[in-house]
Amino acid sequence: MGNQIAHVLIEMTNESDCRFIGSWFIKAAEAQRLWLQALRNPSFRESVLPLCVYVVPDLECAALFFFGELEQRQVIAVDVDGDLTVELAMMVHLGFFMRAGQSYRLTVPDVISLEKVQEAALFVMSTAKDLGFGPVVEPERLLHAVPEAQAEG
Repeated sequence: MGNQIAHVLIEMTNESDCRFIGSWFIKAAEAQRLWLQALRNPSFRESVLPLCVYVVPDLECAALFFFGELEQRQVIAVDVDGDLTVELAMMVHLGFFMRAGQSYRLTVPDVISLEKVQEAALFVMSTAKDLGFGPVVEPERLLHAVPEAQAEG
């Protein structure tokens, strides 16, 4: 995308009733609980340490942020260099967002398990590059993004 800032478009689902929203948040809370459980395993934590360099990803916080933004606007543009890119990539892998053309739409995952949460973290870790001072993850490589001009349009 050259020098343009890329954005991931997220849109509200057409099913945004209380049952859907409640289920979505319950699954997000479950994913966060399992993520913290996974991090208590020293060998797993060591394998995903680059994800936690600046701050430990918080799936529940990300869910609150994304939904809060979507509540105000039906479509949001998330900067791929933003603070929640690791969480977004993990949540896409877990099924919280489903690709719909150029954007992602909120969906409720069927099942959230410890194994799926670990798999999502390792999937994001698969983007790690060693830049000479240790591995740096690039979760944006896992996401469909559009140029800034298209995101604003």
